[in-house]
This record gives sequence, C-alpha cells and structure tokens, in this order.
Amino acid sequence: MALEKAFITPYDASGNPGAEIPVLFNPTEYSIEKSNQFAEIAIPGLESPLLQFTRGNIKTLTMDLFFDTYTDKSGEDVRNYTNKITDLLKIDSDLHTPPVCLFSWGKLNFTCVLERATQRFTM
Repeated sequence: MALEKAFITPYDASGNPGAEIPVLFNPTEYSIEKSNQFAEIAIPGLESPLLQFTRGNIKTLTMDLFFDTYTDKSGEDVRNYTNKITDLLKIDSDLHTPPVCLFSWGKLNFTCVLERATQRFTM
C-alpha cells in the first residue's frame, strides 16, 4: 500500500471546498478522543452519588505536524507553510466562526474546526 499525503481542506460559508493545504511530512502518530459527561446526584444516606448521563462531548483529533524547509535549497521560510495552518484559527467574516475543515489522510477523513495550534521553531 502506497503512502498517501495528508491534506487539510477548509470550507467556505456555502460549504464549498477551498484550496487544499498539504502537510509536508505525515504525522508519526495521532489520537482520537471521545468522551461523555455525567452529573453526580448526591442523595443523603447513600455511600456514593448517583450518576446521570448529561451529554456527549465532541470527538477530538490530536497530532503533531512537522514542517521542514531547512534542507530546501530555495531558502523558503517555513512560516509560509505553518501560517496556512494557523490562519485556520481566524474568524471567517461570513461564518462568524473559524472555517470547517476536512483533514484527509488515506482512509482517515475527519471533519473538524481547528481549536488550537502551537508552533515550535527549531534550527
């Protein structure tokens, strides 16, 4: 099976896909988290509170993306790539929210909104 490149595709207010943002190097690992929320109901005389399901929480995809232009002979600034990712945190004036995106990597298709991005620059 051939390796497939990972892409992030933002969508506009009408649901039309924008330009795909390629990931320079595929992640070495990722995690998907999903949880539920419960309320504790304290009842006098019971040893422990009763639990009541209140709602499900959103599914979260977490990964580290690696961008490297140091070995590239063009001398291109790596921020030309990383800014495309961090720009997905900006509020879309039509949506009044950051854009919905699709992270695609092989058979993994994850519809999402970018919640957080941390950048670390190393020489």
